Amino acid sequence: MAVSGCGSYVLVILFVISGCQSCCFSSFCGRGWQKWGNSCYRLTDQSVVGLYSDVEERCKSLGGEIAAPRSAEENKWFVELAGNIEYLWIACTSEDGEQWFCNGQKQKFDNWYRGVQNEQQRCASLCVNRGEPDDCALGKWLFVTCNAPANHFPAICVIRPSSQLK
Repeated sequence: MAVSGCGSYVLVILFVISGCQSCCFSSFCGRGWQKWGNSCYRLTDQSVVGLYSDVEERCKSLGGEIAAPRSAEENKWFVELAGNIEYLWIACTSEDGEQWFCNGQKQKFDNWYRGVQNEQQRCASLCVNRGEPDDCALGKWLFVTCNAPANHFPAICVIRPSSQLK
């Protein structure tokens, strides 16, 4: 008997042998998504740039959420995926300006630029500008205001296996 969506006996055997919970997921991300590690990523359309809340809704409509790099390697991959874009929203926010959470959790990896944060800056962007102006260094995270008119960036959306298999 074939597993729905996977379509082969080999996958059933693989599932039993390896205990794989996301065999189908890891082999196919879907149109417009790119696999990296065990997750699928997608840059929001260039025409869909906006405030943090706008891009957050766009990622949800695609079945994912705004991504935040969880390692130096993933951070570097985000820069490569962004291409010629200057800044990307990343899913790191703060309610008090002191404790930062990425995708709702404290995480071990961060790559903050050593700039000064003001109290309105409760969201984060990833600098991917190759020109590296004074306030931006390639791959660094910047404190930004979530709803400032000047802050209209795209984002990288992510679908992780755990969210796909609920």
